Amino acid sequence: MKKAVLYLLVLIAIPLNGQFSVQSDTIFIGEVKITANRLTDHYHKSRSTAIDSSVISEYNGYSLADLIGDNSSLYIKAYGPGSLASPSFRGTTAGHTGVAWNNINIESPMTGQSDLSIIPAGMADDINIFCGGNSMSITKGSIGGLINLETKPDWGEKSLFMLNPAAGSFGRKSLLVKARAGSSNFQSVTKAFLFGAENDFPYLNSVSGDIPVIEIRENNQVRQKGFIQELYYRKSHHELSARFWYQSAARNLPVPIIVPSPDKPEKQNDLSLRSMLVYDYQLNKTRLNLTSAFISDRLDYRNEQASVDSRNSLNRIIVKGTFNRLISSILNLSFSAGNELDLVETNNYESRKSRNILSLDAAADMNIMRWLSANLLLRETIQDDRFLAPDFFAGAEIKPFSAKEYFLKLNFAKNSRIPTLNDLYWSPGGNPDLRNEAGYSTEITLDVSNTLDGSVRIGTDLTFYHNHISGLIQWRPGEYSYWQADNIDDLVSNGMEANINIMFYGPSYNFKMISGYSHTVSGSKGKRSSENSGKRFQLIYVPADMFNTLLRAERKNIYTTVRINYTGKRFIDADNTMYLSPYTVTDLDVGIKLTLRKTLTDIRVGVDNVFNIDYQNIAYYPMPRRNFIASIIFQIKK
Repeated sequence: MKKAVLYLLVLIAIPLNGQFSVQSDTIFIGEVKITANRLTDHYHKSRSTAIDSSVISEYNGYSLADLIGDNSSLYIKAYGPGSLASPSFRGTTAGHTGVAWNNINIESPMTGQSDLSIIPAGMADDINIFCGGNSMSITKGSIGGLINLETKPDWGEKSLFMLNPAAGSFGRKSLLVKARAGSSNFQSVTKAFLFGAENDFPYLNSVSGDIPVIEIRENNQVRQKGFIQELYYRKSHHELSARFWYQSAARNLPVPIIVPSPDKPEKQNDLSLRSMLVYDYQLNKTRLNLTSAFISDRLDYRNEQASVDSRNSLNRIIVKGTFNRLISSILNLSFSAGNELDLVETNNYESRKSRNILSLDAAADMNIMRWLSANLLLRETIQDDRFLAPDFFAGAEIKPFSAKEYFLKLNFAKNSRIPTLNDLYWSPGGNPDLRNEAGYSTEITLDVSNTLDGSVRIGTDLTFYHNHISGLIQWRPGEYSYWQADNIDDLVSNGMEANINIMFYGPSYNFKMISGYSHTVSGSKGKRSSENSGKRFQLIYVPADMFNTLLRAERKNIYTTVRINYTGKRFIDADNTMYLSPYTVTDLDVGIKLTLRKTLTDIRVGVDNVFNIDYQNIAYYPMPRRNFIASIIFQIKK
């Protein structure tokens, strides 16, 4: 009966099938437009990062991995340009990081991850990053945190056309086109993206021989295409939107530099079709939101040398509904329900698999006193007619001075992660008897903002956190000749994050500095650590220290941006005996904006890795040395 109701509801999504082959707790990055948004007050009690369109426009020719890595405290595990790139929050794994599009999860239920290298940064209008339990009002299971991509209308702007070609080193070429048209009640938004690169960059090979030599990266080509169509209609208290997103990528996957390049390279093709229909109603103290989505993913991987031909097809049907009611000036109640049906067909499982997950939420936001507010969220999850242990989020915010932007924020959450379909059913090695991971997170944040003389704004925040994930799912050597998934250890991570933002606005010039530092200690605690005399080792590929800073200066129509990113030592084995050296990468952009009536031309030249540093994010997968990119943005507004 439940599935019948689900299929009936999802019909309104009009699924499209293709042929397979700002609040005080926000770190402001760039200019912010104040618009209505669906994020509830659950986010006020934790630190979050907002990346708006003014910053995103500087990454139109880049991937989401590049944008997130430069503008947040997340660590991006990247195998090189165009290859797999996955994010890591606060010492957790990539499987604990969620990625959503307008509040709908888009990471694969098969792997539990998203490849940020094939998501074009310029396709999003805004990006919000939520840490820890702060993600629970949008999604389930993202114990580490969540990246939410937003595409939305701009009702204050009737029409726009933007063309942004770019070209760079190593055969890099990209094109982004955006068009917006409509009236005060109807709007159509179209975006298209093309990208290609040879990625045949030189690198220093110091591991294959006795003497380091300069070599050229081979079999590293990538081609990407993307298209988004959005339709928005509003009347009175009603708003209806329909969105469709097509995305594809064809890549050659290079081997580690300690392995000779094969004659026939590994190849991977990705195809995603995403459609979404949203109805929103708001009147006085009541708000209703109904969302349905259909997502179809196809991933084909081929390695002729290893005789591997992997074919994977995944369809998802998602329905969500939220009812919000302001009871009084001190109490706001919210109730929501969501259902996701996953249908998988792959030659890596013994048979077709399906999974249905129903979640029910109840939340309350309370303004208890002038200086104290709190919220509570309770969630019950039902997986294939089986009730799971409830999850929850509890947060409080203290504002001791009414006239000052000083906040103390505390929260505690329990968030469960259901095993991925690969963990359960991969043949061989999948384990249908896996338990859910249970993540407990605690966070305390001090947030201070000041405005001096009306032209200088300074914001700082300091956060301490603790995460404990019990029943961590890991793949380990089994009794036979293959690896098996099992609940082996617990994962414990502790750390701190410090950020400072300075913005100065003058009569003909602006300056801003955005800097962040994070320290993370993350390791296993349990059976494996007991076998090593209780010593806890740092989790592989989790840097203990990271620092990033952005400096931007503008004078009239000329601007300069400098980005500096430091990544500390990362261990590459479980016993912490081998590691990748720390590195610092500096990028530089210089540009000029020319305005004529309603036309804007933005010419930019960038230098990535200015000081020509040799470095690796993943062992034996080099990153590019110094390289260049030039782009022109031509934009017309009416």
